[in-house]
Amino acid sequence: MNPDSAKSWKAYLRHAHNRKEFIFLVLLAIGVLYGITCFLSWNENRPGQVIDDVLLSAIPARDLSIFIGLLTNGLIFGGLVVLVLQPGTFRLTLLSLAIICSLRMFAMYIFPLDPPIGIIPLRDLMLENTFYSNKVMVRDLFFSGHTSNIFLVGLLLENKVFKKIVFVGCFLVGCMVIIQHVHYTIDVVVAPFAAYLSFFIARTILGYRTRALI
Repeated sequence: MNPDSAKSWKAYLRHAHNRKEFIFLVLLAIGVLYGITCFLSWNENRPGQVIDDVLLSAIPARDLSIFIGLLTNGLIFGGLVVLVLQPGTFRLTLLSLAIICSLRMFAMYIFPLDPPIGIIPLRDLMLENTFYSNKVMVRDLFFSGHTSNIFLVGLLLENKVFKKIVFVGCFLVGCMVIIQHVHYTIDVVVAPFAAYLSFFIARTILGYRTRALI
């Protein structure tokens, strides 16, 4: 962490109110992440509907798991490294993450789907060892977590160059999960809107300030 970031964090955490806020946001994010892990295991055994997706029907499925995993994890974790530098952006990140995971659980509960015809299950060791409970899941569908999470990182970043890189990467990942038939087209199309809604709600709640202070 560079000296300016360290000063920002020190100034932010100097106030008891901010320390309490930060602890609450961390616990909230951890709680929601644990909740979605349990939800996904439960959701995997639910019957759902198969969508007649014209685009998927026209595209032969190909296994792009390696590329999807590397690009998704690289963009998200790379973005987090930047977002954690300032308390203002990181507190917004924590709340946005909690909201988007909650929206995904709600959406999957309301709209249970069976996997697309011809799906090649996505093998992502990061997901399998965390949220997927050492399983390969195929009903983690509406809306796309890969696409929405990357898009959310792009919204949170302030640097315009980083934003463009992340948004381009988001588009590529969205295309690849469709090519692999991991998601229906609607899953990917809705994802950026859900990410923006999460970002907007979080920013409204926190009265967003990009710099920490207090």
